Amino acid sequence: MCPVQMARRCTANLRERNPLCTAFIQSGVAAGIPETEDFNGASQEGIGFYHTTTRNARRCSAARAFLHPAAKRPNLRVLTRATADRLTFDGKRATRGVLDRDGCKIIVRARCEVVVASGCVGLPKLLLLSGIGPAAHLADMGIPVVHDLPGVGENLQDHYGAILNYRSRLPLTVNDILVSKIKMLKAGLQYILTRRGPLTISAAQVGAFARSHPGAAAPDVQFLFQTFSHDEYDAGLHKFSGFANVVCPVRPQSRGYLRLRSADPRAMPVMQPNYLSADYDRRVLVDGVKLARRVAAVGPITDHIVEEFAPGSGVTSDDEILAYCRETGLSIAHQVGTCKMGTDPMAVVGPDLRVHGIAGLRVVDASIMPALISGNTNAPTIMIAEKAADMIRGAA
Repeated sequence: MCPVQMARRCTANLRERNPLCTAFIQSGVAAGIPETEDFNGASQEGIGFYHTTTRNARRCSAARAFLHPAAKRPNLRVLTRATADRLTFDGKRATRGVLDRDGCKIIVRARCEVVVASGCVGLPKLLLLSGIGPAAHLADMGIPVVHDLPGVGENLQDHYGAILNYRSRLPLTVNDILVSKIKMLKAGLQYILTRRGPLTISAAQVGAFARSHPGAAAPDVQFLFQTFSHDEYDAGLHKFSGFANVVCPVRPQSRGYLRLRSADPRAMPVMQPNYLSADYDRRVLVDGVKLARRVAAVGPITDHIVEEFAPGSGVTSDDEILAYCRETGLSIAHQVGTCKMGTDPMAVVGPDLRVHGIAGLRVVDASIMPALISGNTNAPTIMIAEKAADMIRGAA
């Protein structure tokens, strides 16, 4: 059973976790956002509990759902601690992969075709290192051109969010657990013994897909409500009781790119996402923050709020809100598009996911999405892989 089919199993379990979640939903309804049981149902618009790819109170990754059950198959070999340096070709047919494992080079030969799944960052890097991409950039890097494909590394898209942090009136947040060794021990024992409690929750238990303004043709902003508060990802949680709402435009028009830094496979690539470069993205984000504030100002969630800690009551104008979003916003880690599927001159793969101009090479990951979907990318990427598996086996 794939993670998508498991999604609803943990949803009911989440409902009892924290009264903040229920209060947030009720306040969203009071602010005019309809309540929903299923964001993937007849209408995406609404506010409610998220379905998650969870099984037995643990995140069900693609490895856990697909790879581990197949681990004992005789036609599967898994190499860990290995990175793909480049692909090699016979003419314009991909035939081998060159891997680096602890400093040793490993050559992997393909009988039929090479299938690569390195993600929105790793995949274009691998193609460029292999000589597939914009000829001028490859020449600058000193890499022989196997095939001039100008779309490799272009069309980078991502969801960019701004965090509204709140001080909580009651100690009901994850922050309160992490500042207490006793509460951490209790949460750990509760999880080990019953598979319940705060360690079973996803980062955002509830959220919304809403219209940032009444004239929007469809939901254009997402809320990710968190029962903890923080600034940067690696800064840790705040030491006070706090929760947060992350505001994110779901159909960004900003486009970035990825380039090689050098021909050395160990060098990190240069990535320029160009967040908020499109006027549309700036307008939707500012309007989304205003909508989030309206939700926080009505209904039962207001009883839990001591203050909006960030951006704070002093940030009110559109320019001030936008400046805050620019300075403190973060990636939602939904990068897609750098090897987009299509038939236009900038497309990298066709509808069958085969790389244009190269035989025996197929791409199966989120980099092939021509446009970022209006939601989280985990389940759709699993869907891409399922469809690719059918095509490879000749079932589609």
